[in-house]
Amino acid sequence: MVLALEQVYALSWRIKMGQLELGSGNSSLFSTHWRAVMRDRVSTTFRVRSPYRDVYSVLVYCEQVQDFTLSGRLGMVNPLGEHLSLQEAHMPDAIGALSVVFLTAAAVMAPPMVMIGVWLRRRLGSGMHHAIALAIFARGLTLFCWGCDCRRVSRAGASPLWSSLTWQLLDKGQHGVELLVFLLFSFGWKFYRSDLTWMEVRLLMYVAVATLHLGVMELICVAVVVRQEEYPLCPATLPVVSKQVAGVQLVRHVHDSLFHVVVILATSFHLQTIRAQLVIDSVSWELGTLYRKQLAYERFRWIFLGFLCAPLAENVVKVYFLPWDGEWLYIVLKEMRRLAIYMCMSAVLVKQDMPSWGALASIGAPANDGGPPARPRPAWQLELAALGSRARPE
Repeated sequence: MVLALEQVYALSWRIKMGQLELGSGNSSLFSTHWRAVMRDRVSTTFRVRSPYRDVYSVLVYCEQVQDFTLSGRLGMVNPLGEHLSLQEAHMPDAIGALSVVFLTAAAVMAPPMVMIGVWLRRRLGSGMHHAIALAIFARGLTLFCWGCDCRRVSRAGASPLWSSLTWQLLDKGQHGVELLVFLLFSFGWKFYRSDLTWMEVRLLMYVAVATLHLGVMELICVAVVVRQEEYPLCPATLPVVSKQVAGVQLVRHVHDSLFHVVVILATSFHLQTIRAQLVIDSVSWELGTLYRKQLAYERFRWIFLGFLCAPLAENVVKVYFLPWDGEWLYIVLKEMRRLAIYMCMSAVLVKQDMPSWGALASIGAPANDGGPPARPRPAWQLELAALGSRARPE
């Protein structure tokens, strides 16, 4: 039988209020949109004719409480030959537009492809900036392959296994690149330190290999499940494979959480080191550079906190604010949030003009205008004045 959304709510309410008991003699006396008697085999076509959008549920009901096995195939075709559900009808266009946005951003941020990129190269640090551009390009390539797979499903009702596994494998690789970018920023690569230690290099290599390995293992388990659901060679192994998928996903989430903690600890350590240097060092040209690095770390800490809290906020928006057929809006929200985080990290690395030696020398110099000599300022006032000065070197 087929039930509309209001009929499903009415059935749930009657069961909850005790007006209907499943398994009793009158338990099948409820309103449905369409129903048929199932004996040995049922082959039918159900066409929805409705002036408004709605959700329809397929329900198989057995009056007698007993175990039975069902096997079959359920497909849907929307108007104009589209095979995606109503929630996913706009996803190919939305994902395609997002891929264009990400690839354009990667092209602009990868100098010297365009003139804007050449200008950005002068304003941004080369090392970390190129790593962020690589993460953006990897995400754009993933979205492009995902959009092509969605279009195949929309036109033919299914896509080849290699097509769905391609964009999922790229997604796992991009996830590893994103984690490496956060680790490199927390280590201060190319903007606080020019080189990494051997221990840090080995840690990054482990993160890359472990993330890719867990992603491939998850895709292998998913591919086995899909193949066995499509060609039921051994249905008894499906629960085992499903548990393996859940286990690999759990290990991957624990792995990511562990290195998120590493990012937080490394950021806090380098920020505390910079603050100690500011206390010890005297007023000089390098002092302004340390203040700029301290500001970069403080902003990155807030950016990373937003990265960690964003999935919770996105789920709240999806459940309470987005319409039930707005799955593409959720995808757009999530991907634009990711791009905004990358752009904020790039903006943090923008080089600011620091005060010149002449400005630093004139800050604490005594007045020589014929009056009484001025009292020299304390060191902390010199530091604040140096930060406020924007004079260019002569």
